[in-house]
Amino acid sequence: MNNISLIGFMGSGKTTIGKRISEIKNLAFYDIDAMIVDEAQKSIADIFDEFGEAHFRLLETNMIKSLKSVKNAVISCGGGAALFDENIRILREISTVVYLQASVDKILANLESLENEDTRPLLLGSEPKAKVERILKIRKPIYMKSCHISVDVTKFNVDEAALKLLGLLERL
Repeated sequence: MNNISLIGFMGSGKTTIGKRISEIKNLAFYDIDAMIVDEAQKSIADIFDEFGEAHFRLLETNMIKSLKSVKNAVISCGGGAALFDENIRILREISTVVYLQASVDKILANLESLENEDTRPLLLGSEPKAKVERILKIRKPIYMKSCHISVDVTKFNVDEAALKLLGLLERL
């Protein structure tokens, strides 16, 4: 099987669904954000605070580049990875890129269920729903342009979403 790269907004299920797909298909799993945190020995929020978003995006691109030779894997990308042409060029070269779409309410529910909120620096402060709506309005066309296929996971649990995505990939 080819690599599968998951893109989409934070909280859309890229890591959770990606892990489930890797289990079902016995594929390696790479979470770009987790790899950056491990290498930097700092949380994403701390990287943003200390070095800025541009530095984090450089780390993200370098991590994606490091996966160029990976085979038979699921790659979960950070929500902003698709904003950079170089990242998408590499991901499309090494994988089938899947955009996981989710409603704003599903995204917020998923984010609320996470224990470690300091990994979401773009949503700090008040009015997270308005922030998600505003950022998603900008990013959705970029996600759509960047992917090979998209899957709306709003109404699915993790297993259902993983199986739906795998079914779509088999038809490609």
